[in-house]
Amino acid sequence: MNKTTAKQEIIKYLKIHGIHYHLFNEEGGFVSADKIDTVLFSVPLDEVFGRRLETTIRFRDEHMYCMTYPAQPTVEQEDEEQEMRCTRILNHINGELHFESDLLYDHKMVLLSDTGDVYNGFHVRYEVFEENFDNTMACIMDIPPQLFAHVYPAIFFYVKGEIEFDKAVEIVKEEI
Repeated sequence: MNKTTAKQEIIKYLKIHGIHYHLFNEEGGFVSADKIDTVLFSVPLDEVFGRRLETTIRFRDEHMYCMTYPAQPTVEQEDEEQEMRCTRILNHINGELHFESDLLYDHKMVLLSDTGDVYNGFHVRYEVFEENFDNTMACIMDIPPQLFAHVYPAIFFYVKGEIEFDKAVEIVKEEI
């Protein structure tokens, strides 16, 4: 399988399941639709700031990279205290977070410091996608929303200084 076929399979899946999506050109300039290498879609999730989760799938030469993140940034721009708090809790979560699917996908929580977005991301090699289509789609569609529903309140309230680190860790341990 290559990136063109993988993109076609993802789009077919989204259409079959009635999920509205957008093709997004991150490279700039005009390109034909078949050259666009990013698919974006969102789902409602009341537990996150902005009440929506967005997922971006970037199709690269050897793999696709999946990122799921709340529609609103978690960390305010140029707030070093929030950035430090966010990095601390995400490092803890990444140390505690283990899914059976991690043998193939290795989910990680990441902070994009330039935007303040917190996302769950993972790579999928095309040969793994081809051999494990259903499992891969579950990892794209199910795991990130479940993860954010369970741990995002701890992340958000700790980042904003509403709870202490120990309380955030306690909540994460209860939820994972």
